[in-house]
Amino acid sequence: MSQINCKRAEPLAVTASLNGKRPSLRSGFTLVELLVVISIAVVLAAVLLPTTKTLLQDQKLTEGVRLARSMFETARAQAIATGKPVGLMIDRLDSTTALGRSSGARMRVVVGRPSFTGDSESSRAWVYHSSDPLAILPGQPEVPNAACFNPADNALLYRSAQAISSGNGIPPIKVGDVLLLGNGRKRLRITDIRFCQTGEPPEVAGKPNWSQWVRVLFNPIGIDSPVAMNSYPPVADQAFGDGIDSLYRYRIERSPLQLPATQAVDLPRGISFDLNYSGLGVQGFEFSPAAIDPDPAFVNWQANPPAINDFQSIVVMFAADGSVDRVYWGEAAGGNIGLSARAATAPVHFLIGRADQVRSRPSDFFIRDNRSSANILDPEAVWLTVNPSSGAIFTAPNAAIAPPVSASDLATALRGGIENARRLTFVSSETGLD
Repeated sequence: MSQINCKRAEPLAVTASLNGKRPSLRSGFTLVELLVVISIAVVLAAVLLPTTKTLLQDQKLTEGVRLARSMFETARAQAIATGKPVGLMIDRLDSTTALGRSSGARMRVVVGRPSFTGDSESSRAWVYHSSDPLAILPGQPEVPNAACFNPADNALLYRSAQAISSGNGIPPIKVGDVLLLGNGRKRLRITDIRFCQTGEPPEVAGKPNWSQWVRVLFNPIGIDSPVAMNSYPPVADQAFGDGIDSLYRYRIERSPLQLPATQAVDLPRGISFDLNYSGLGVQGFEFSPAAIDPDPAFVNWQANPPAINDFQSIVVMFAADGSVDRVYWGEAAGGNIGLSARAATAPVHFLIGRADQVRSRPSDFFIRDNRSSANILDPEAVWLTVNPSSGAIFTAPNAAIAPPVSASDLATALRGGIENARRLTFVSSETGLD
């Protein structure tokens, strides 16, 4: 039998390639390939990033509108549940810049406080003229600008004078609150609260514990009066029917107070209430610095630091039945700006838009530029409207229609532009659709 010679198979050796060199495996990309991939990525980023940025901004604006509406609804629900006035306060961004006074992002739930009429039926205010330099029109002795109150039946005023003089605690009655005397025809802004000074007034100086009597300085012009400071009537004012140096019944309207258990809530970063165009009714812009500033040249508004810093927050106060009880905002009188309360007789409108589109100069209120347009010209901005009768909250898109080109002044342009921009809010509030 023939033998079969079996040998262990040897592995095949890799021989030289055709060019005589050993072949090698590729383990990366060439420089040309990397440059091609990077170029494609750059092109895609250039195309997609603006779209992505716009999408994110739109999402933040939608979230901001939802949050603002939720806060208004929370305040209204608390008013109904507690049977007491509860409102939402919108703070201005700051009080030191024109831009800060034109925008707001922080919201707080506040409670209304009852008016103060003294602690007894016999509580009265002694109205007189003060020559103190802190008083309004101190050099006109016929002008009533101060009132003194007996601490025995005015505990809240006594506590307020203590808190203000010591700098400790929160005064229950504050500078900026509103004093109504006698027939209440004139609402007088309180400008100072402190204990009576030596010899002022003489009728109080001789009474027991006269130094504990409380002196309140007020602006005699009145919040609702169109009378200018230099034309204050030198004769008896109808609001002071009993004349100067007389006793008057009184009522003090106190400003809202923040609930201690609630926290402030901010709109998303980059989103803001644009207060330049916010206000009441069809054309109102009462919350705008352009309406509040007593200087028609807007010097106080745009100066830094300004002559008047605090333009005051805005408060929408709901009644126990859910309707809008009052609306508070800053108003100027005699060179001072204080928080005024008005009955809501028209819808309350807030424009919500992008913070970088809030304009700080009146001349730019309706300007379009390459970067961005003013919020009132942005179709993505949203109006939030509160119905005064029902308290219902609606949202509607901004019509973004430019003001009439024939407008000859800022106020006319604002009224015309705002009416155009709010057109869609009328549909939402009347139909209940939003």
